[in-house]
Amino acid sequence: MCAPLKSLRRVLPVIRHHHERMDGSGYPDGLRGETIPLQARILQVVDIYDALTTDRPYRGALPPEDALEILFTEAGNGWLDASVVWKFSQMCRHAECFPLRGRTMLASYYA
Repeated sequence: MCAPLKSLRRVLPVIRHHHERMDGSGYPDGLRGETIPLQARILQVVDIYDALTTDRPYRGALPPEDALEILFTEAGNGWLDASVVWKFSQMCRHAECFPLRGRTMLASYYA
């Protein structure tokens, strides 16, 4: 869907691979470990955190600490880059840079 947009050409690998898993069980290409672009591994962690900490029609938002625990569990399962999860958790815990406002981070950006 994004491929025809010239302005997104440099981020296409990030978009394409943010559902890959470190153990190779993700999609669309079954990449594993360091073959997954770092930016895609970062987007994956942020995307999951945002999904967990915002209200959904089928469940309420989780508290940030619960979301971080899930991220660490998924890293332990070999799905997420543990170093990215650790760094992200440090940013969340020490900088408190991700306040919850009842909307997604993206929606808050445009508010």
